[in-house]
Amino acid sequence: MKFQIEVGTQGAADAWWETFDKEEVTDEDSARKWAEATISAFNNTIQNHKEKPRRFIGGVRILGEGLKEHRWGKLNWGTKSDHRGSFDMMRCERCGCEGRRYALGQLGVKRGAAWKAKKWKNCPGEKPE
Repeated sequence: MKFQIEVGTQGAADAWWETFDKEEVTDEDSARKWAEATISAFNNTIQNHKEKPRRFIGGVRILGEGLKEHRWGKLNWGTKSDHRGSFDMMRCERCGCEGRRYALGQLGVKRGAAWKAKKWKNCPGEKPE
């Protein structure tokens, strides 16, 4: 299901919406549980002092059934950094594309140089065995 959650930085008044498309989310209640668990996991893996812990503000918007989007999984154990900031290496569980996530949401994943833009824009689905 495609949905948005409202997040912010701990100790600050800022807030923004991040969009996700997760099969395990089926309603607003499961979206809230997923958001709390995801933000907790994100905060527990911060290793760079420049990265600020996040907080789940509590807002949830259900957007619909969802599209055929990449299903991102984190590759590295801890957050890495480069001249652009802190990031996690991500891989799509469906098609194998890889990139860097500079933000909490999947919209923050930047395409790796080895992947064509067409494949990146619309996940082609499951990898052939």
